Amino acid sequence: MKVAIIINYWKNSPGGGGGIKTYIVNLTEELKKRGNIDCKVIFRVGEDMENYKIRGSKFLFPIRAFLALRKNKATNNSFSRGLVLPTGGSFI
Repeated sequence: MKVAIIINYWKNSPGGGGGIKTYIVNLTEELKKRGNIDCKVIFRVGEDMENYKIRGSKFLFPIRAFLALRKNKATNNSFSRGLVLPTGGSFI
């Protein structure tokens, strides 16, 4: 199964994220341990070489994240079957 998580604040983000960031980091680590789940994170603030960073304003972030999924940049292959989990703050 393929899972894409869309979140504003990710690993190594300065002064942001809080509890939801910690929860999503732990969630992705547990999903990766299962072996049969390809979990990618699309984020705006932070640093992580394994996942996909979207640069730009928070207002354009949801649109650019959607386009990244459509262009398959974030998943490196077809995302026709899978699950996308946007966090609530991604659309504020």
